Amino acid sequence: LRGISSCFAVVTGHPASGGGGEVDMKKVAGADTVVVLMGVKRRADIARELIAAGRSADEPVAFVERGTMKDQRVVVAKLGDVAEGRVEVSPPAVMVVGEVVRIHEKLRGVLENLRLSREGIYHA
Repeated sequence: LRGISSCFAVVTGHPASGGGGEVDMKKVAGADTVVVLMGVKRRADIARELIAAGRSADEPVAFVERGTMKDQRVVVAKLGDVAEGRVEVSPPAVMVVGEVVRIHEKLRGVLENLRLSREGIYHA
């Protein structure tokens, strides 16, 4: 997404059982876009860690629940709201942090048309 994000980091939000494997959010906070897999249960902690590492509390965050499924849902919020526990999300979901989230509304119509076309319901 030229002009919006030139680098991204993909990290786990759920360290392996048995300890270790914790992601140092300070190391990834500098990426334009941060993608967190398996982080729904720790979302507030992750958001607080990202804010403490320099991300803005006003930065957009998207949670893509059940991605690619017919009942997919996208929840968009501010990082600060997530940090304060005010955003309800159900697993499985992917957390996306960064300005790239702002194009979601622009792309939503295009993506819906593609989905309908793939299902044979819509033809452009």
